[in-house]
Amino acid sequence: MSEELTKQIEAIETDLKKALESQEAERTASGEVASKTGEQVSKLTVDMLELQTEAKEKAEADKATIAEMTGRLDEFETAAKRGDGFPFQGEEMLLPGEKFVQSETYKKMIAGNGANCAPVEVKTLFPERKTTLLSTAATRLVVPERVPDIITQSLRQLRIRDLIPVRPTSSNAVDYVREVGFNTGTTSSVTDIVTSSGVATVTQTAHGYVVGQRVRIAGVTDILENNGDHYVATTADANTWTFATAGADDAAAAGTVTAMLLQMHGAAAEVAEAADKPEAQLDLELLTEAIQTIAHFLPASRQILADEAMIEAYVNDRLRYGVLYKEDVQLLYGTGSSPQIQGILTETGLQTYLWSSGVVSPVDTKIDAIRRALTRAHVLDHVPSGVVCNPNDWEDIQLSKGSDGHYVWAAVGQGTGQQFFLLPVVVTNAINSGEALVGSFSLGSTIWDREQVSIRVSESHSDFFKKNLVAILAEERICQTIYRPDSFVKVTFDAAPS
Repeated sequence: MSEELTKQIEAIETDLKKALESQEAERTASGEVASKTGEQVSKLTVDMLELQTEAKEKAEADKATIAEMTGRLDEFETAAKRGDGFPFQGEEMLLPGEKFVQSETYKKMIAGNGANCAPVEVKTLFPERKTTLLSTAATRLVVPERVPDIITQSLRQLRIRDLIPVRPTSSNAVDYVREVGFNTGTTSSVTDIVTSSGVATVTQTAHGYVVGQRVRIAGVTDILENNGDHYVATTADANTWTFATAGADDAAAAGTVTAMLLQMHGAAAEVAEAADKPEAQLDLELLTEAIQTIAHFLPASRQILADEAMIEAYVNDRLRYGVLYKEDVQLLYGTGSSPQIQGILTETGLQTYLWSSGVVSPVDTKIDAIRRALTRAHVLDHVPSGVVCNPNDWEDIQLSKGSDGHYVWAAVGQGTGQQFFLLPVVVTNAINSGEALVGSFSLGSTIWDREQVSIRVSESHSDFFKKNLVAILAEERICQTIYRPDSFVKVTFDAAPS
């Protein structure tokens, strides 16, 4: 290859690197890439292709040089055309199936004609990025085919895990402290509690509460369910407020009933010089969550082990999807009793909001209901960080129309994106239709990965050996700790306000 051609290629490489860096910076800052930057990346990629063709024509004898150029081009094309919604734009992403077929264990298994293999840790069911942009593809068992330009990958679906902090653990259980709230240490008497149809109406002189605040009721002797911590649902006037209850209907509460406000901001107050400082008392609970397993396997013919592309598809498109979906369901609805992890929507102390409790005129839509639920979290000083919604309800939100018939949410030609008042939205069938979840996921919960994800293959199952079948197994071991249940609000779309 001529010295002039080499300089041209190096110059385009430099320009293309800068363009890709600009593309990544723009996507990080605004979520979009400027058309000018995209056009520049496309032009430089085409220029590189033309130079590659020219180099092949002029230097067929220098096969090593051509191979190096092709490898570089593959990496640049991967970075330039990636539009799959994965993080770290411009870097090559590895799915679990690719990690598996590139592992030494898989190679040894192929050499041993499909003998049982040890687990291969792939660390995560989500894509992993390589450490450099120009990483080699030489470790692959088969030279990859170049995908035509007109075919693009779909956007990666957001998962519940994307909203929640994830930490590793080497234990089979996680001990943690849950914050109940700051105990004010002061109580006030309750005149009466009337319970009817799941709603308790409290009469308490000059209570001073606002909707969403947490109040501890004590002293009820006839309907014990009314004792404990409750959230203010409504404040009819300065002396009356309500909360949701599982207690039976009753015209009047028996006992010497008191109420205490549990604050979120402690006892901080203005203090005069040389005066005593107020003491904050934080109520805490010590809890334990056990690590649980989510797994499934697929039977396959032994011959599939020699087909790298097929086994990647099995791991990525079948096993991976199933484990991720069940993880979403467990993070929401797990009961906490083995073998299930503790889910957010089944945890006690969760705030709730009913669509039917909204404003009647003009009538609240599902958009209003979710927005009002976000306020419930804000009232307790929890800054919301995400929304989880069923596809059916998300459809209603996106298709909401004003009185003139025009869409109030969607610009049909541009779409709406999966955001709700700038918060990310996880649209998933894992949450029941008619329900939504909002709240401070980053503060209220943590996922603990014990063994993260492993892929293994074995013929030691049932009569697989004599049938030339193998079992391909994917499993993860995780648990979820929920520190502040009241940082989450469950929205129920029961009916429009009337």
